[in-house]
Parts: sequence; C-alpha cells; structure tokens
Amino acid sequence: MGNITFTPQEKDKILDYFGESLEYLSSEDFEARLKELRLKYHPDKFAQYNDATIIEMAEEKFKEIESLSDKIKIYFLNFEVDEKLEEENITESSSFAYNDLKIEIITDNTDFKYHLFRKHYRSLSYGERFHIPGTNAFLIMDDHHEGKTIGFLEGIKLYLTFSETDSVEEIVAWLYLGIKGHAKYVIIENKKAAIDYVELLYAIKKKTVLSIGNGLNQEE
Repeated sequence: MGNITFTPQEKDKILDYFGESLEYLSSEDFEARLKELRLKYHPDKFAQYNDATIIEMAEEKFKEIESLSDKIKIYFLNFEVDEKLEEENITESSSFAYNDLKIEIITDNTDFKYHLFRKHYRSLSYGERFHIPGTNAFLIMDDHHEGKTIGFLEGIKLYLTFSETDSVEEIVAWLYLGIKGHAKYVIIENKKAAIDYVELLYAIKKKTVLSIGNGLNQEE
C-alpha cells in the first residue's frame, strides 16, 4: 500500500495533539481526541475575550488541527480501500504508472478552480497542465472551461497522469481535499463516483490495476 507522507513537523504535531505517534494511534483514540481538541480550540470559545489577536490565534490553531486531521483520516481510510480491493482479488504490483485517466469533475461552484488549483484562474484552457505537488503527476485539461455559470452544474474535463514512482494515495488525497465541499461528484472513465476519499481511491486504483494487467482481464 502506498502511504500518505507526513513531514517531521506534522509527526511532532500528531504526538503533541493526539498523545501518540501515528504508528501507535488507533482510529478510535484519534476520533475521541479530535472531539476534545475541537471543543477546546473552537474559535467561538475565545470570542468572549474580545481580542482580535487571541481570536486569530485560535482560528489558526483550529485550522491546523483540522488540516492535520484530514490527513490522518485519509491515512486510516487507505486500509479500507486495500481491503475492498483484496476482497475482489485485485492486487497492485509494487509500482505502476498511468497515462490519460479520464476524469470529469461536476460542480456548480464558480470558485472551484481556486479550491483545486489554489490560483484565481479566469478560465481553464485545453491542454493546460497542472502539477500535483509532491508527485510526478499532472492534471491535463481536456476542454476549455470558463466557469461563469452560477447555480448550474458544469463539467470540468481533464486527464490524470502519473509515474510508477508516485503514490496513488498521495495523488487522490490532494484531489479529494481540493474538491471536497466544492464539487458534486466526479466521473472516472465514464463511471460516477461520490466526493468520498475511499470511493475515489478505490475507483482510480481499480481502474489502474485492471488496465495494466497483473494477470487479470482488462475491465470491460
């Protein structure tokens, strides 16, 4: 299983906030401690001080905890995906690459481009390439997209490509965190998938593994 990478600083924060290193932290203890942290550091608790600096510090700490928690949740969810693949007798080779995995992201959010690419693009152009940080993967636009329609669903068509040295988990984690709350659903190789990390990772891994072989028949 490819792993989600944590920096040394993130590992220190996990130990500080959750009382255990990631290797020894159970999902149950994580959820219980996260609930305590949310109650302790929620910015609303600090509004009584009527101090902008204190409130801003509380907001930053709360955001830090939430961002780190998202990553930890994904770490635990990876085991669930592998179990699903094993149940279907689908196993991945130690390394693989994929070229031109077609994805369409359905959204009614005109600010979607900012949340995914972290830049205020006026439009997305056919052939435009976006590097996924920390990987050799790219999203390549398969159509022009202006994103000017408000309140109507629009499809952003693109291709995902990555190398045999990439962790699919890292790629899907970046994609999931970028579209969560800003897209309705995605279509992966003409099959609909919810904005759910497990479902997205499962769909991409299954399609990739079946397409490269491993002694299995190609997916119909």
